[in-house]
Amino acid sequence: MHDPQYRVAIAWQNTGCNQPPHPGFHIGSDMAAVTPAAIHTP
Repeated sequence: MHDPQYRVAIAWQNTGCNQPPHPGFHIGSDMAAVTPAAIHTP
C-alpha cells in the first residue's frame, strides 16, 4: 500500500469499476534478482 498508483487502483476498484489494482512499477522476468532479507526466528 506504499505505492500511490496501487492505492488509487484500490480506490477505483471499490467505487464501481471492478478492475484488478495495478502497481506503479514493472514486475517482470528481466529484473535483477533481489537478495532476500535475513530473517531470524527464535
